Amino acid sequence: MSANKSRQTDRRCVATGEAIPPGAPALRFVRDPQGVLTLDLSGKLPGRGAWLQAEAGFLERALKKGGFARSFKEGISLPDGMTPEAYAAEIRTQLTRRTLNQLGLARRAGQCLTGFEVVKAAVPKLIAYVTPSDAAPDGVGKILRTLEARGNAPHIELEPDSTALAEAIGSPGAVHLGLIPGKAAESALYEAIRLRHFTGSDTTSRQ
Repeated sequence: MSANKSRQTDRRCVATGEAIPPGAPALRFVRDPQGVLTLDLSGKLPGRGAWLQAEAGFLERALKKGGFARSFKEGISLPDGMTPEAYAAEIRTQLTRRTLNQLGLARRAGQCLTGFEVVKAAVPKLIAYVTPSDAAPDGVGKILRTLEARGNAPHIELEPDSTALAEAIGSPGAVHLGLIPGKAAESALYEAIRLRHFTGSDTTSRQ
């Protein structure tokens, strides 16, 4: 077994003690040289990592009950003396930013389609249908009905509104996004799902 595969299969949540299956939405944290707990968004920072199921409630539980200190076998502190609640809010912000950045990368790679008609026509090959929080229910409903009839992709509604989403992907007015197969799109989909898990939203929906 490779070291990478071993690391993936041996992950346990510091809040619950439960094993985290490979590919499941999870967060890796490291303890920096000053003892500050740091989110490792890419999963590549050096040092011992502590894993957490991607949910804000689990993060706050682990912080309040010493889960990270037990995992690292050393004390930890939070940036700027943050409370657990404030730290969870900061992590939420980081996850949101990363999700938008990954969607932008998918767009530049040609793996994120935009526009109602374009996305609707591409339904059979979509791996996900993504909308901002302020997308009009009528248009979303029409694409969801097409998905139900001709596709099998999840619908992921993000917290950011259409302005933030359009700015992130460089496509003014973008409301309907369709991810098609490709490494960049798959990374964006994982980040979107991880963000939804962390915020306590259902990861996917179909109508």
